[in-house]
Amino acid sequence: MGLRDRLPGAKTKDERDVSEPIPNRSLAPTSGVDTAGDVVEAHDATTAGTEPHSTTPGPAPAPAPAASATPRPEPEPKKRPEPKKRARDAAKHAGAATSFIRSKVATVLWLVALLCAVTLGVGALLTALDANKLNGIVSFVLERANDIDGPFADIFTFSGENAAKKQILVNWGLGAIAYLVIGRILERVIRP
Repeated sequence: MGLRDRLPGAKTKDERDVSEPIPNRSLAPTSGVDTAGDVVEAHDATTAGTEPHSTTPGPAPAPAPAASATPRPEPEPKKRPEPKKRARDAAKHAGAATSFIRSKVATVLWLVALLCAVTLGVGALLTALDANKLNGIVSFVLERANDIDGPFADIFTFSGENAAKKQILVNWGLGAIAYLVIGRILERVIRP
């Protein structure tokens, strides 16, 4: 006979409604109240092999604390790489940064050389076509071409009719070619 059956006015096992909740149910699997409402005693190492029996009325054993989910493992501290590996990594990053800078400098030099060559070429074309020198755009291009022709200004000198036009066409044309060649060589040397 279980503890519940001994209480005055308690229903027997046959009279109980299955949907009726049973109070004092323990979460511990080895002690507490079983599904029929009977008190069950825990087995320990000394009573192993003996049959479980009902206890006399008394205080019910305290429910065991619910076990939480598996504990999280402690994160492992990050290991510092070896000094040689750190030095290799630092050199690799420094090399990548240097390559990036060299690539950008080479690109800028090539663009400057290309701009100078285009300016000399357009200036020579405007001179050959007898463009209006009073026009703002034409005067700007001719002034810039005259500024950057530098060492190419007097390579060839001509005399006679249209000597100035011939001198500009030849010298600025050579200057444009020289800017393209020198710009490309510098770009290839600097670029990694």
